[in-house]
Amino acid sequence: FASFFVNPYTAIGILDNVINVEGSPAFVHTAAASQLGQMIVKLVNTMDGTEVINVVRREEQATLLRDIGAKHIVVTGSATDEESTQKWKDELQLKIDELGATCAFDAISGSMSGDLLDVLPPKGALYTYGALGGKMQNINAINLIYKEKRLEGFFLTRWVKEGGLFSMVPRMLSASKKVNAGLKSPGWSSTQFMDTTMEKAHADIIGLLKGSATGKKLRIRFD
Repeated sequence: FASFFVNPYTAIGILDNVINVEGSPAFVHTAAASQLGQMIVKLVNTMDGTEVINVVRREEQATLLRDIGAKHIVVTGSATDEESTQKWKDELQLKIDELGATCAFDAISGSMSGDLLDVLPPKGALYTYGALGGKMQNINAINLIYKEKRLEGFFLTRWVKEGGLFSMVPRMLSASKKVNAGLKSPGWSSTQFMDTTMEKAHADIIGLLKGSATGKKLRIRFD
């Protein structure tokens, strides 16, 4: 369900907000090496006039995104000290200024929320749609009060229903046309699976948990 509906329609919903609500030529996306993040990279590459700045933790994730056509990537590393954090924030700030990004979509929360608000321009918008890093932290009230930055939530169901039935029907017809066209590999909305069997599933799951599960989904085959 997540692979064939939630992820691709969330990608379209995010791009719809970037273009038609924020009117921004670029945006920031965190946890960008996820299946959703990869879909967004491939979808953006089919469009003109929109860029995505991908934020990931590890260089191997950056390599994965470059291999599918990502142009703009910032690697945070496992930054815990102030100097390391400031280094990647400065790099992200430069990308935001260069591309004119005015919004960000964040799946992490935690300290990432405050970090993103810091680097967004005045009147910029941070949309959160996940909490991989726990509760939001280090949000500077100055950003919200004097710099007029906005903090909002993004929820797929709300986007689908926005504007009532007369808006929802054409929105979903348009979105489903785009999703269906990209489902066949290597289309933008296709998901890459690692095939396994019922007998091997437990061992494969343990193997994924011991390493990096980024971009990997198991599919149990019965044939």
